[in-house]
Amino acid sequence: MTNEQKREIIKALAYGLDEATVAECNGVSLEDVHDVAAENSAVVIAKRTEIQEVYPDAF
Repeated sequence: MTNEQKREIIKALAYGLDEATVAECNGVSLEDVHDVAAENSAVVIAKRTEIQEVYPDAF
């Protein structure tokens, strides 16, 4: 998995997509998405907070 894919997975999770959808859209396994989510949970939360500040009606 490339760093670009990892960044896209983190961004998709921050937007609230479920792991299965993220895996399908990025052409990776559900296990890969779960691993990225677990390793980067603080980053996902920070990105979600940033998105909510910029786009308060997005969620």
